[in-house]
Amino acid sequence: MQAFDAGGGYLNSQQFTAYAQLSYVVDGAGHVYPIALIGGTFWMLENYQFPADGSYLYADDSRNEAAFGRLYDPRVLTQAPDGWSVPTAADWSALFDFYGDASAAYAALIDEGRSGYNAQLGGQRTIQPDGSAVYEQMYVYGYYWASPGNVCAQFSGNSGRATDGTPVSDPATALSVRFIRHA
Repeated sequence: MQAFDAGGGYLNSQQFTAYAQLSYVVDGAGHVYPIALIGGTFWMLENYQFPADGSYLYADDSRNEAAFGRLYDPRVLTQAPDGWSVPTAADWSALFDFYGDASAAYAALIDEGRSGYNAQLGGQRTIQPDGSAVYEQMYVYGYYWASPGNVCAQFSGNSGRATDGTPVSDPATALSVRFIRHA
């Protein structure tokens, strides 16, 4: 690397070497997800989009996939890319604590927040008593699976807070997922 002044002339004769480390994970369909090391854990910086059994497009609309990824029922807990896993409630808690309290974590981790994590408020997919699927709370809440599967992390657009350990009572519920790998 060489430094130039505004006129295109060399500022000095020193040369520098710069290194860039690019970090990402690729799913089975070839989609590339950027990742970042936050604390002692690598986190995916986009919602998962792999078209697996038990995955659903937000509002059944393919135009939502690029921004929101897919919603997954609990089967996703066993379908992580090699070397990756669904975060536990403790992993979510550590992520939130890294940025401070629940409000500071929300502000840092939400789409366009300072962390680059870009959490989406994609809501959830639930099943009604008649068996029909309903997409709820899009643009208001973002729900992300936590392992072992009966809890999730929640980003609330209403309160501007991020919390972990929110119960998921219906096993047919589909939520967003981000995978992690401990450093």
